[in-house]
Amino acid sequence: MNKNKWDSLPVDIQRALLEAGQETQKWFSIDESKRNEEGLAFLKKVNREPYTMPITEMKKLQKASQPEVMDYFRKKAGDLGKKIQEEAEKGGFTF
Repeated sequence: MNKNKWDSLPVDIQRALLEAGQETQKWFSIDESKRNEEGLAFLKKVNREPYTMPITEMKKLQKASQPEVMDYFRKKAGDLGKKIQEEAEKGGFTF
């Protein structure tokens, strides 16, 4: 929802939405962990080893894909996305 709509909501509704978001995040983390465990169990069952990409390779991948990812983000997020990116960069976060 946009900021104007958020600001128009009563504080108790804002609080309820934030709490629901936090609960959803906890649920998703638990669910994600369960899926990871199931995936690892499956790999073990079929005698396969999971591949863990070395951090140096992960950084190369992130750097190589960064322009496309940020271009997609800006197109989808519009002016608000641009503002979010600018504020994040002011805070020292680089894309």
